[in-house]
Amino acid sequence: MNQTCAFFGHRDICTDICVPLEVQIRRVVTEFGVSTFWCGGMGAFDMFAASAVKHLQTEFPHLRLLLVLAYLPAQSAEIPDIYDGSLYP
Repeated sequence: MNQTCAFFGHRDICTDICVPLEVQIRRVVTEFGVSTFWCGGMGAFDMFAASAVKHLQTEFPHLRLLLVLAYLPAQSAEIPDIYDGSLYP
């Protein structure tokens, strides 16, 4: 079953959250079947979350990491390489 988890966080955040965040991401993948992650991509928390998912993709290659766009992008806008794609709600 394909479940989705969304990360939208704060601009500034302590780096102490990195390890516990990855532990919880691993947990939702293994215990709840989450395979798609949406990330806001705007602040430090969003970057920590995206980096953790990207790191876990080596162990769980089926994971997808999508950037949630706050604004409709220009045609020439490129999505950072860390993301597998994007969506605009």
